[in-house]
Amino acid sequence: PVRAGMIKVSTGPGGWSPDVVRVMSAAAAAHVRTGVTITTHSVPATHNGLEQQAFLGRHGVRAERIVIGHSGDTEDLDYLRWLMDNGSTIGMDRFGMEHILSDDRRVATVLRLLELGYAERIVLSQDAAIDSHVTPPAWRAREAPNWHMLNIPQRILPLLRAGGASEADVEQMLVTNPRRLLEPMR
Repeated sequence: PVRAGMIKVSTGPGGWSPDVVRVMSAAAAAHVRTGVTITTHSVPATHNGLEQQAFLGRHGVRAERIVIGHSGDTEDLDYLRWLMDNGSTIGMDRFGMEHILSDDRRVATVLRLLELGYAERIVLSQDAAIDSHVTPPAWRAREAPNWHMLNIPQRILPLLRAGGASEADVEQMLVTNPRRLLEPMR
């Protein structure tokens, strides 16, 4: 049988419309039934990951089974720590999207969180696609040349290691945490 590895939901600047509430509620119900982790599209500038975490919690989803996505778009350590201290994993998942925040600043944020002991609550990615009608190749080449599938292994990991991330930290963020999140809980 085919099963979902994760359930993806989104809330954004448009607020919590009836449709958003319906989809978020359905995702929570699916999680309760299957144990599959929920990952979110968030807008860190608005701290809406806190709302996502609270809503899903009220609907039976333990914070440990929530990944607050796009958390790497902020350097607000208090916000990120709050999400993780309440049990969620943060998706530092937009490396290469330097038109939003530079990779150097994203790396610095991850390194600071590692220093504070949060390796068990961070996953890394670049939210990249091979093709997108929203961000065509010419735009990417001009505006976000590092936004591609090889950015993490070729650029980000060397920067993290040079900044003090240990091999254990890298293994935790790239292997151990994803494995934990992809195993359904009953």
